[in-house]
Amino acid sequence: MDWLTFIAEIIKATAWPIVLAFILITFREPLLKLIRSFADRPLEAKWGDKEFKAGVYDVKRRSENLPVPQEDKRLFSIISKAPISPKSTIIEAWKNLEEMAISASDVNANTPLADIRISLESAGILDDSQSTLFADLQKLRNEAEHSSVADLNVSTAIDYAEAAHRLARYITEQKKGL
Repeated sequence: MDWLTFIAEIIKATAWPIVLAFILITFREPLLKLIRSFADRPLEAKWGDKEFKAGVYDVKRRSENLPVPQEDKRLFSIISKAPISPKSTIIEAWKNLEEMAISASDVNANTPLADIRISLESAGILDDSQSTLFADLQKLRNEAEHSSVADLNVSTAIDYAEAAHRLARYITEQKKGL
């Protein structure tokens, strides 16, 4: 091996470490900011599922102070889909609650949900705790809609459906009583 070949081989072997060192030195501050931003973020692995379950448990617990509705075919129809698709069970339970809320508040279907809730409050159909329950059910429905199917389980979907159904039936009964 002659001197020129030797020098060429050394340059080939050290080229990428030199380029990497140059990049690290040149972009040191932006890279440190990027690394710090990752360190400041909380990790979300499968904890989102536990958070969702806790939210559903909370709304179920709060809905238990509402009168127990009679068994009806609508609830059975919604719950029967849970083993096949927990996500669609939650979405359908929400749609049922939304339909009852719209019909009780005498607004059209294009009215924003916040306005529907306010309408139900001002009509005396919902008090503050029930209005919060309505908002929490909506939030959980949105989380379910945008989560992966694997994150939802059957019992959580059934609990959600029962809580939403209790509130829907309560709204209907309150509207009848006015």
